[in-house]
Amino acid sequence: MNVLIVGGGGRGHAIAWALSKSEQVEQLYCAPGNGGIAALAQCIPLSATDVDGVVAWAQTHSIDFVVVAPDDPLALGMVDALEDAGIPAFGPRADAAIIEASKIFSKNLMAKYHIPTAKYQTFTELAPALAYIEAEGAPIVVKADGLALGKGVIVAQTVAEAQEAARSMMDGRKFGQAGARVVIEECMTGPDDFAFPTVSSGDIGAASFSVSFKDFSPTSFREFSKDIGWASFLMSFECMGFITSRTLSNCTDSSSISSVKAARHPEKPSLLSNKFPSPFSARRTCDLSTSFTPSSSETM
Repeated sequence: MNVLIVGGGGRGHAIAWALSKSEQVEQLYCAPGNGGIAALAQCIPLSATDVDGVVAWAQTHSIDFVVVAPDDPLALGMVDALEDAGIPAFGPRADAAIIEASKIFSKNLMAKYHIPTAKYQTFTELAPALAYIEAEGAPIVVKADGLALGKGVIVAQTVAEAQEAARSMMDGRKFGQAGARVVIEECMTGPDDFAFPTVSSGDIGAASFSVSFKDFSPTSFREFSKDIGWASFLMSFECMGFITSRTLSNCTDSSSISSVKAARHPEKPSLLSNKFPSPFSARRTCDLSTSFTPSSSETM
């Protein structure tokens, strides 16, 4: 297969690293790539957000499969455009990517379906936003609605800080159109964890667990690591057939993913029979990942 990865950051690099191990990948490309990715794939001078350019290049270079890594091209509908051109692609379509691309959409979705979320209000005008911050007090969180390279959230400790954040986004256009609308929500503290399913072609299913570690204490961090590992990424690509069960079985660690449920692929043993590394400090290596396990003496 000729495979194209769209992206030029760490996510794209990790995907390139994994796919370069597959015997099914004959030629690996990355647009635009970076210096590190160049050691694994041929880098193509195309912007990750150039939807038409990527589609045209994929068509003229007989690309069999495209993996779209960054949020921006997903939100712009790159997967939609590739599929419309008859090129299989991995990634959400634009109507699904909006959950990540618009915080207002995702918050309203949670409210509509009674999914627990922090108390919030959305604003398109600065004056009401400033008044709401004054009424609610601090700490409080100000979020740019759109994609802002991970910089669009301000956890303000004072009313003045929150109001300045709102001004910089809505009046100062600190994040361009991404900050033209904002979400202002209550500040909540504690562990931040989530789970998500991985499904491929309707005949393979796997549920794996991932977590955001910024709010974990050392104790809860280690406790959580007993049942999860670096499974999400590996399992996604195993389901797509890029990673063999032989390769996965070479990744061993003291903690297996006992909580993972996975359907058996006809050509592969159940994922439950494999051990996975967990993602906490570089200790050992396997074919596809660095194994991570915190020792009892480590502190976060």
